[in-house]
Amino acid sequence: MERKIFFIQFVLGLLFLSGCASSAYYNAAVKTQPHPIGCVEYLNLCLAESPAHEEALAMKKEISHSVAADLSSKCASVENKDPDKSLKFLDRLILFGNLAGMPISKEQEKRGELAKKASEIFYQKGLSLFGGDISRISTVTKEITKQGVKFFRTCLGFYPGYKEAQDWYQKCVESAIERIVILDFHNPYPNFSGLSNNLTSSSLSKLMERRPELLEFLSRDQFKNLHPEIMIPDLSSGIMDTNLFKDVKGANYIVAGKILSVIPTDTGWQEQDQKNTIKIGVYNDKGKRIGEESVTAWWTLKSRKTSLAIKASYEVIDVYTTKIRKKSTLGNSFVDSQVYLASFGGDERALPSEIRAISTSPQEPKNHLELCEIIVDKMAESFSKELFSDFMIK
Repeated sequence: MERKIFFIQFVLGLLFLSGCASSAYYNAAVKTQPHPIGCVEYLNLCLAESPAHEEALAMKKEISHSVAADLSSKCASVENKDPDKSLKFLDRLILFGNLAGMPISKEQEKRGELAKKASEIFYQKGLSLFGGDISRISTVTKEITKQGVKFFRTCLGFYPGYKEAQDWYQKCVESAIERIVILDFHNPYPNFSGLSNNLTSSSLSKLMERRPELLEFLSRDQFKNLHPEIMIPDLSSGIMDTNLFKDVKGANYIVAGKILSVIPTDTGWQEQDQKNTIKIGVYNDKGKRIGEESVTAWWTLKSRKTSLAIKASYEVIDVYTTKIRKKSTLGNSFVDSQVYLASFGGDERALPSEIRAISTSPQEPKNHLELCEIIVDKMAESFSKELFSDFMIK
């Protein structure tokens, strides 16, 4: 008998909790009615707890029909003049239909039709750039072939494999690729002899991480491997003459620069003597406070700070016109410091907590070559970002 009563109480408890949860979800849905997706999500949670919740069922039906009608109307209004925009409304309708549990098979079928329409529009835009003749791709400017890449890429995005769009896209890519050779920066600082090469190699690595579609970035050595017959001028003197690059065929642009300044500093180990006096209570054998006394601790801190600042400039040179496309500067710095507690004396109770936390073991700050590695990585990041942004398809 007791077991039966316990079971009834357990079931009633579950029903009570379920009712509380469904009411909370329904109330949240009411508050979020201006945001249909959020509202339907709350209604779904409510109905998962109480499938027969009449108010939730009615609200979900009303909202679903209203949103579906609105998106269907917007989709139809621009279907012929702007299939791309129509597709966006249709995708939102399909997404909402899935959430609301509405049948969407017709919408999914319609999506295929709209995708073909959108693909055709961009396909024709691409063809019109070259008069429908694929052989003309190699005869027009790179700016036009870049537009072709955008049109055919968009076409294939709507409907992969659409007509001959893939062939056109590939031909446009081959013709639009720009080859940019990054030379090692002229570096007049022998104590940092690896700076230039490290900056170039790190920048190239970061550029490749960005997966450039129509850009090929190469070092001097990589370009030589491709074109051993072409000589790139030696800039070891630091003198920049853009006319030197007019015969570097096979490259579209040359990036050449120089290190303007490398400023290292090192304070060496410096000592700082400090002390601290505090008053502490004095207690008798019975633990009663009978007065106070002053205690003092003194200590010596040793600190050292190293820093490095590097500044560079570069130019992007158009090989075919020998004109400078861009001039810019790069720069970064880094500071490292270490401090340790060299000695202390007196009453340890007077040592401040922040002094107690300082290590008693000396540790050297980063040396200038280590700082250089950190700075080069930061400069390569900004350098690669600048170059990529300058050449990417807008």
